[in-house]
Amino acid sequence: MRRLLLLASLCIGFGLGGQPAHAVDVSVPAPVLSSSPLLITGYQLGVDGATPQYLELYNSSNTALDAREWLLTLTWQAGSAGQAVAVPFAMPLASTQQYIPAKGYVVVGFGAAVPNASILFEPVTGEPGNYLAELRVASQAYLPYVKTFSARQSAERMRLNPTSTGYTTTGNYSKDDRESIYDSGLYVPRDSFPLAPIEVLANPKTCSPLDADTSCKEYIKFYNNTSGAVDFEGTRIRAGNSTVALGGKVERGHYATFAVSLPNGGGYVWLEDSYGVRVYENTVAEYADASAASKKGKSWALFDGGWDWATPNPGGPNTPLAAAAPKVAKTKTLTPCRADQFRNPETNRCKLIASASSSLKPCAANQYRNPETNRCRLVTSASSTLKPCAANQYRNPETNRCRLISSASSSLKPCLPGQER
Repeated sequence: MRRLLLLASLCIGFGLGGQPAHAVDVSVPAPVLSSSPLLITGYQLGVDGATPQYLELYNSSNTALDAREWLLTLTWQAGSAGQAVAVPFAMPLASTQQYIPAKGYVVVGFGAAVPNASILFEPVTGEPGNYLAELRVASQAYLPYVKTFSARQSAERMRLNPTSTGYTTTGNYSKDDRESIYDSGLYVPRDSFPLAPIEVLANPKTCSPLDADTSCKEYIKFYNNTSGAVDFEGTRIRAGNSTVALGGKVERGHYATFAVSLPNGGGYVWLEDSYGVRVYENTVAEYADASAASKKGKSWALFDGGWDWATPNPGGPNTPLAAAAPKVAKTKTLTPCRADQFRNPETNRCKLIASASSSLKPCAANQYRNPETNRCRLVTSASSTLKPCAANQYRNPETNRCRLISSASSSLKPCLPGQER
């Protein structure tokens, strides 16, 4: 095994016949670039075949192209041997943040040939006797788009041959018989946006398909606290990879609510321009995880103290969650007392009403009712049924008993001599 490894190492270092092998290139290869999305769909040269009048450019992609990143190059060729060749003209299409709209056209004009062109350059031309040999638009991210000429061209307007699905890939041009050339204008994103989200509903309540309540769907709400109307035209809401183009105006002091698909698990929402080339930082808002069952039907809203859970209110001010209602003790329903009763305020029980019409059993003829105990007592009077005392007795008024009457005829023992009674 050791011998085989040695032989293998020798094969790497030398080629056949003992000659050194080619070195291995370990450098990173150049990236494989895609075809240019920016096409030259029309042009016109001057009568000398050397002075460009205009170029019509078309963005065949679905995204806006930054004009600052595209270089326009014009190259001239000598018409005969010994003539000088002009230094190529090379200029970026824009020096400020301007974009060629997706599926849009822009015209590059030179001098006064197309005075209202979106991109204007000073007139350029080659050395006397030279002709324009190449038109090129290029970006570092794509292969360049090149239109070459092998001889001097006429001053006719030319157009890239269109097809039913776009433009020909062969680069063939023919006479342009259109009434006018195309120019959609350069796109300039707005610098800022004055409003920011104040409420996000990510996990709405379950509703009937016939329910038109806005809180049945995900939404993002804005409030216009500025001094005038705010136009959403040219902006879009973004939540993750989902975008929704916006439009329309919201007046001062009013709310604007937009339906948008939002992940229940929380995340970020923000506004950007309609092509996504500029994010409006003040609109970036993070909303909380609403995937739990306890959060279903609740929104994430901005209050004076910060963001918190709320009751959805898509068309009005943010509404805090309703406080739990205090538990109220059930009141026992008391049975009404009878007409001859009253309710004791301490025991809540019914008691008989003491009155002349009381249902108490009447006392006997020789009795009276004690006002303190409400009981019947015997009446003491001359008509009492007490047994009369004997002739020699009297009734003690305290005990009502009969006692002997002391008199001269009393049976008292006589006093002794020398005594007196």
